[in-house]
Amino acid sequence: MNINSNIQELGAFLQVVTNQPTAFAEASNQLPVLYRKLDQLEHQGTEVVLKAIQEWCGDYPDIGNAVNNAKRMEIKFPQPSNHRDMEPILSNQFPALPIKKCMQENLPTSQPNSEQSKSQKS
Repeated sequence: MNINSNIQELGAFLQVVTNQPTAFAEASNQLPVLYRKLDQLEHQGTEVVLKAIQEWCGDYPDIGNAVNNAKRMEIKFPQPSNHRDMEPILSNQFPALPIKKCMQENLPTSQPNSEQSKSQKS
């Protein structure tokens, strides 16, 4: 993949995050897993971060389909303004933490069962 297709893919993912948060409903309990992975990739480039997101999304067809649809719509109807709000993230050499922040701001949070079990052990 070249840098432009990586940016397009990340842009489509972020469009789904900001415009279709319901696509993440099935995955809401597993968002912390992706957040931890993004934390680990803090100093990695776009390609590595994108691969981690793609691998995580592979378990959630609704998210993958929404991202693919967002990419197709952009190709079919290119609009430079689509990524204006996301430009600081997409142009960041190390996008993992800005992507995580965007996700945390736009997606509903849920309390994973592991948090309950931690409090019960104490």
